[in-house]
Order: sequence, then structure tokens, then C-alpha cells
Amino acid sequence: LEVLLLDAKTGNTLASVADDRVATDLAGAIDKAARELVGRLNLRAEAIAAERAPAPVNLEAYSIFLEAQRLLQTERVADLQSAVELNRRATVLDPRFARAFVGLSQALQLAMYVLPLTDTEEKDANAEAHSALDRAFALDPKLGEIFIERAGLTLDSEKAEALYHEGLRLAPNDSAAHQR
Repeated sequence: LEVLLLDAKTGNTLASVADDRVATDLAGAIDKAARELVGRLNLRAEAIAAERAPAPVNLEAYSIFLEAQRLLQTERVADLQSAVELNRRATVLDPRFARAFVGLSQALQLAMYVLPLTDTEEKDANAEAHSALDRAFALDPKLGEIFIERAGLTLDSEKAEALYHEGLRLAPNDSAAHQR
């Protein structure tokens, strides 16, 4: 991995960082490169320094998660069912991948609205969706999508609004949360 900081006007290289990490720790290599560039440029980086290094993500789990997210967008019942199973698989492959647990909750919530479920199946899906969000929160309590998805599972409108506000504070670019 090589990261270059370029002057946008001239195209000149201001600084560069190279890292020979394997692709499975791409997030760690990017994080290290960003920290090194910040240090070289003598920038204030309290936010970067305060953050813990992100846990490496299993690339197979990430690929499966992305496929599940794509399937959720098709609005087809068979794709929704596949998305639930793919998210479950991603959480098994990488039990530290918080976004996969959020994706599982999203897929289960959509399934509760779209699929013809019995009362027992709906109750089980609801419990699994909550459990997935609890696991995601334990892994990454600053992931705004967790609060947004919890709001979708909350029947109390005041609590839901507070959860949406917190989620948007942590993930201000989440367009789906703004729509909700």
C-alpha cells in the first residue's frame, strides 16, 4: 500500500507513506498511513489519536456482507432471504465485524415487513435483530447505524427520535436515516 498526499493545484507529492502489509489488514495499513502522514505534517489529530485502531476485517466476510447489502436493494423476496443468510454467514466468518451484525438486523427487519411470517417466526426474527444490534454495539459503540437500526425496532416514538438523532450525530451522511 502506498499513500500519497498531493498538492491539488500543482500535482506535486507533499508526502508519501508505504506499507507492505497483506491485504487482509488493509484497514490497519490505511490507518497507519494516515497517522504517519498526520505526524509528518505536524497536524493536530486528537480525534485520530483518541480512536483505537480498527479491528482487521476478514475480506471474505466483507465481500459476503457487500453482496448481502446489494441483495437488499433489489426488493425481491428471494434476494431478501439470501441477504439474511449471507449476513449470518458473514457474522460467523468474522464475529468481530460489527457492520455484518448491523446488516443482519437490517435484513431481518425488512423480512418482518415483507415476508409472510408466522407470529413465532416474526418474534424470533425480532429477537435476532435485537441480538445482532446488541452484538454490533458491543463491538463498535460509535457506529451510528446501530442507533438508526435500533430506532427502527423501537415502538416508543420519543425513544426512536432520540436514537435517530444519536445515529445521525455519529453517521451524518446516512441518507436512509435522514429519510426515516
